[in-house]
Amino acid sequence: MLFHQLEVFAAAFEERNFTRAADRLFLTQPAVSQSIRKTEEELGVHLFERDKKEIRPTKEAEQLYGHVRSILDEWAEAKAELSGKGLDIRLYYYNRATQKEKNFLLAELLRELPELKIHQKAQELDSLMDNDSWEEGSPYLVSAEFVTSEKTKTFHLTDAGHCMVMREQDPLAAKEQISLSDLQDQSLFLPGRFRFSHIQESLQALKEAGVTYHVANFALASEVIPNILAFGGMAIMPDYLSDTQPGIVKRPFDDGVRIPIYLAWRGKASPGLKRILQYLKERE
Repeated sequence: MLFHQLEVFAAAFEERNFTRAADRLFLTQPAVSQSIRKTEEELGVHLFERDKKEIRPTKEAEQLYGHVRSILDEWAEAKAELSGKGLDIRLYYYNRATQKEKNFLLAELLRELPELKIHQKAQELDSLMDNDSWEEGSPYLVSAEFVTSEKTKTFHLTDAGHCMVMREQDPLAAKEQISLSDLQDQSLFLPGRFRFSHIQESLQALKEAGVTYHVANFALASEVIPNILAFGGMAIMPDYLSDTQPGIVKRPFDDGVRIPIYLAWRGKASPGLKRILQYLKERE
């Protein structure tokens, strides 16, 4: 079996689509299909179930992938070590994240690990919540609520707080920081994923402080700011997730809730991720 066949198999397994695998490897789709058929013939097993939209790995493919990924990772490490060239790594994060969130990690890594070539990849909130869609071995910059699978491994980076998002003309916008008592009788928009533990902790803090508020609506994170612009009110948002638009301001919120931020990944860490983890552990 040729080494090239291992690369094609790994790309097809990870992409779940022969066309995307071909694009990734700069091949044609027929060339990928032919390589997979050749691998199946040599091993005497069926690796993928095919339909019009996607391919589904068989149990044999699942078993083979772990071995192939290890071989490819070790080869990438060897090449980088011998050639002196850097390691490529894709770092995923929530696509409306502010630079503050990415600065928890990125600025430092780019400065301290010049051998790494880091590609930043934004994703939708729901994609990050779906752990099964994560690319094996690649890191995701996430808060605790995104780490919902027992298969997910994490490295704690830092903690974030909450902020209040409101219209510029809101009376509270004149304050430098919002306190619990400031929310008395206020109208709140709450993120649709209200089950997030840190949101529940904030609401519990309001309850314990005897603060009465009104829930204007439950909205997806992407809909919170448009709702505030249209109807007024304000929202409790994780500081690292909240962006701003014209007409909107955000202020620190003193609710005492801290949100852990993790570097998270699935499966065996890629060579680039191993280098990042090594640096983070040395920094502690």
